[in-house]
Amino acid sequence: MAGNVFPLDRPRSRISNAEVTFYEALKHQLPDGWTAWHSIRLRVAGGYEGEGDFVIADPARGFVVVEVKG
Repeated sequence: MAGNVFPLDRPRSRISNAEVTFYEALKHQLPDGWTAWHSIRLRVAGGYEGEGDFVIADPARGFVVVEVKG
């Protein structure tokens, strides 16, 4: 059983084919206990600072932000 990838049903709309491919790979290969989120925005006062294509977390190791390029 793979870890959880959010959103659970499909990647967010208006994204690249490369991000869809990466999302599907994570959905099938992410290790148990790991969690990934697609298209996470960093909020700051008054708006957004930026966005990470994928944030992947392992409770035992920490997290990594992945920028997917097509």
